[in-house]
Formats: sequence, C-alpha cells, structure tokens
Amino acid sequence: MEIKQTTGYPSIDKPWLKYYPKDADKIEPINLTYYEYYIKVNSKYLNKPGIEYYRNVISRYDVIKNSDIAAKILNYLGVKKREQVLFGMIGVPEAFYIIMGLSKIGAGANIVNITYEKDLLIDSILNSKFKVIFVLDVFYDLFEETLKMPEMSNKKIVVVHFSESFPKFIRLITFKQRFDLKKKFDCLAKTYGLNISYYDDLIKKSNSMPDVEIAKYDKKLKFLTVYSSGTTSKAKGIDLSVDSIIYMARNHELADLGTDENTASLHKVPICFSTGINNNFLLPPLVGMINVLDPVFDKKTIGKSFLQHRFKIGVAILSNEMWEAVSNSKLKKDTLSNLTHPIAGGDGASIYRQLEIFERLKKFGCKIPLYSGAGCTEVGACATTILRQAYKAGTAGVPLPQVNVAVIDETGEQLKYNQSGELCYSTPMMMLGYTNNINATRNSFIYINSEKYYKTGDIGFVDEDGFVTYRGRKSDFIVINDNGIEKKQYLFEVEEIVKKYKSVIDCEALGINLNDNKYKNVIVHIQFNTQNADFIKRTVIEIYDDFKNILPLQSVPIAIKIRNDFPVAKSGKRDVKKLLSETDNFLYVKDNNVYDCSLKDL
Repeated sequence: MEIKQTTGYPSIDKPWLKYYPKDADKIEPINLTYYEYYIKVNSKYLNKPGIEYYRNVISRYDVIKNSDIAAKILNYLGVKKREQVLFGMIGVPEAFYIIMGLSKIGAGANIVNITYEKDLLIDSILNSKFKVIFVLDVFYDLFEETLKMPEMSNKKIVVVHFSESFPKFIRLITFKQRFDLKKKFDCLAKTYGLNISYYDDLIKKSNSMPDVEIAKYDKKLKFLTVYSSGTTSKAKGIDLSVDSIIYMARNHELADLGTDENTASLHKVPICFSTGINNNFLLPPLVGMINVLDPVFDKKTIGKSFLQHRFKIGVAILSNEMWEAVSNSKLKKDTLSNLTHPIAGGDGASIYRQLEIFERLKKFGCKIPLYSGAGCTEVGACATTILRQAYKAGTAGVPLPQVNVAVIDETGEQLKYNQSGELCYSTPMMMLGYTNNINATRNSFIYINSEKYYKTGDIGFVDEDGFVTYRGRKSDFIVINDNGIEKKQYLFEVEEIVKKYKSVIDCEALGINLNDNKYKNVIVHIQFNTQNADFIKRTVIEIYDDFKNILPLQSVPIAIKIRNDFPVAKSGKRDVKKLLSETDNFLYVKDNNVYDCSLKDL
C-alpha cells in the first residue's frame, strides 16, 4: 500500500479528506439561484411538509406558491434586479417566502440586526440603500423611532403580521394584539406621511399582479447582507452571495450528515446573523429537511420548542448555554429521541461541560453527544464540523470537504500541525466583502500558495488528523507589564487553566480596569457542576495555585466569581457586557484562604 507523504502543513496535506468520498473537495460550478435550487431539491417531495410554524404545517408546494406570490408583490413594489430590500424581521414563514421571491426576481435582502441598541439600529438603517422595508408588526416599538425619521417618508414600508401563518385558532387568540398594532402603524402613517401597506392586503391583491420570470444566476449579486454580532469588535455589515448558501448545501450533502426529507430542523438563531439565516433558516430546505420555525429565542421557553411541534426535532443548532437550558427543562423521556444532530456553537466550551449537558439530555432520549462546528459570517457561517465518521472531543471538528484551512503566525507565515496561530479559511462560501468598506475587505484576506484565504481573527491549531481546535480570539488579550516589558496576555490562556478541572462546566476570563490604571487586571467567572461550598473553596485555591505557577504575576486573576449560569444576549451568544457590569459577590485568594469581595474595594 502506498504511504502518502506529508508536508506538515494542513492546507497542503488536507488530512480531513480521508473522511469524505473521493474527489469531494472538487468545486464544480452549480450556477443556480436559491429559488431554482430549492425547486430542484424538493421537486420529488412537493406534498411533503416544508415548514411548520406553531403547529401549522405548510407543504413544499405551498412554500413555492407563496414564494411566487411574494415575487409578484416585490415586483409590484418596484423592486429591481440587484437591489436590496431592508428586512426588520425574524424567521417567520413570510420572511422565507420573501427571500425566495427576491431570489426569483434577482434581488437581495439587507437583514438589519434587531438585537442592536436603538441608536445603532437607526444608524445602520439610515446608512443602508433601499426603497422598500419589511417590518414585523411585533417590532413596532423597536422601529418606531426609525420610521419617524424624515428619510423614511419616501420609502415603501410593508408591515408583516407575526401571526400571519398561525393556525386559525391561534390567530383568533392574537386578533386583539394584531388589531392594536395595526392601529399604531396607521397612526404613524397618518402623522408622519408614511407609505405603509400590509403584507396580507398585498397578498389579496396579488391575483391581479403579473407573473414574474425567474432571474438568471448572478454570482456577484448581494443576495444577503447580514451583520456580525459585535461581541468582539464593532459590528459590520457583511455581503454574501447566493453561493454562500448553495455551496453550504453541497458540502452538507458531501459530508453525508444523514438527513432526509423526514428530518425536522429547529430554527432558533436570529436571521440577522449568518448562522441564523444560512445554516439555520435557508440551508435545511436545500438538503430536504423540514423547517420547524420557532424564532423566539429564550432560555425559559427553549424546552417548549422541542415539545410543542408536530415533528420531533432531528437537527438543532444552539449555543451551549441554550443546550444547558434544554437539559434543565421539563421534557418527556422520548422528546429528544429523534435528535441526530444536536449542534453547539464552537465557543470554546470545555469537554466536561458538553459531556455534562449530554448526560442530562440522555434523560429525554438523546443518544448523540453534542456536535461542535465553527466558522464565522465571512465564510458563510460554517467551516468545520464534527462528523458521524469523524469525532474528537474538545475540537470543532474537521473542515467541510470543499473548505481548506491554514494557520499563520504574526508575519503571515504558514504554521505546521499543532502549532497555534490565526486560523484562515479558503471556501466557495466566502463573503463578497464588508458593506461599503473596500479597505476592510482587502485587509481581511491573505493569499497562501496562490490560494485566497479569509483571516478569521481566531487563534487555534490543526492536528495531523485534520481536527481544528479553537483557543480564542486574537483580539482577546490584555497588555501586562512583566518586569518592565510589555507583553500580550491572551485571556483564553487563563481560561484553559480553569477548564482542565473536571468540576468546571465553563468559565470566562475578562480584562477590567481598576482605578484608571494603565494596565488592566484579569477576573474570571466560573461555573461548577456542584454547589458544594467546601469543594468549590478547595478547587478555587487549587486553580489559583495553577495561575501563580503558570502565568506571569501580572496576569494572575485578582478575583473570581462563582455563578450558576452565564447570561445570554439577544444574539444568543454570551452577554459579555452583562458580565463586565457585575462588581459584587466576587472571591479573592490570599494565603490559601478564600475571601468575599467586591471589585469596587480592590
């Protein structure tokens, strides 16, 4: 048998390809729009369920029919090819129909980040180019100030009812809310001279509207503009082509993730993020899955999302915090029996934490440990994934078959296996660029061996089997003064010390500034799998000893906070701002003793 020679460089050797069919890495031209690809994939299953929304089951035939109506409405509103409409919505069926309709006419959607603070939301809207905006009626309070702006007087505003696709008996229950919201929008239109119409009224008029021809595939079309969460830096608009979704579907097929037309995929991630719109909303129908739309993102009700649907969930993408909430919910013993892909974001959770969550999920019929995957908006949301045939705990899995990965140092030189540096991806799912920011787009790419890669800003490494391990953000550091020499202290290096303890479920290290000092100090939030106070006290002392033995003196955390869980932001990610605002109920260690403290007193 021929032994393949290795160079030691992941991007050249591509060891992950052994897990895929032969030639799976070959990128063939597909050249189809989203609308065309949906019809191609689902043509044999038109009578099968396509969408479930609060127990209302919509066939794939009706999904296409409703999308054709959406295309006629968009044409009636004057939306032209290559234009974008503005989206102030979450993942309701009408959002899917309108995106399909946009694809049919050759236009795109700019999906504003509804998790932003109001001033940032207003700013992002006013800096967008659009003639038509779709707003969900339940977001009246969120968009009220924006709609009052003089700039909105020449826009066409279409209000979509959140309850539009509810089953009839639920629509009756929500009739008063719907009526009251319509009165508010009507009052706004009259007071500020706004051109406001309602999507349900336009549907009624659609019979008299002309049919729309299917637009040709356009590689350079800004099909979607989505936004970074802003958790690590200022949020950016990111323009994605339709290939970001089409090739994600193709890679899904090549990876043989074991789904079919009977598999239900739960949608819970907001569509203003790439994972939400791409992997969690638009991807499932392209690989034949049933889209179970449940767009309200809340830890308190997440258990009901698995209980209150006609189809048992097979695929679900949630953060580790949300999976933890699922595991603590009141479910039936078989609620999770169909779950074949419980997918958690690649947020650096410890192996022990994910195993702890899995042990709890097993009570409800789950047979599969949490799958990890990772990527970023700029590479179409997902670059690596755990496979049924390739699993290694503690990693983010292996690159998808048509994805290449390289690791570089500070100078841009490529690193070898197991050497930590910045992770870079080359993929057909890559973004077109940052919205209206040519310089940022240019600076985010690097060429390695004549191949174009996106620089993620994440630190990690690749092992000889092709598994990618994420360590943390390149920007996640503080500057310390180590004996007169300024050095970087990566905060994930502090977290790695804590995560070695099996009793630790999760932790977060943060840099804070006390008393206006030039240099920041480190604090650590820790979640244990026990509430035994004596055990926690002993473990905290052990962890602190490790800090002193491993870290420079200036990097040793000055305080530790023990917590039962971590706060979750509207984006579904950890709420770091909330953690930074907490100052009380901390601990500090001195002379092998643990004392209570407030950050204000340090």
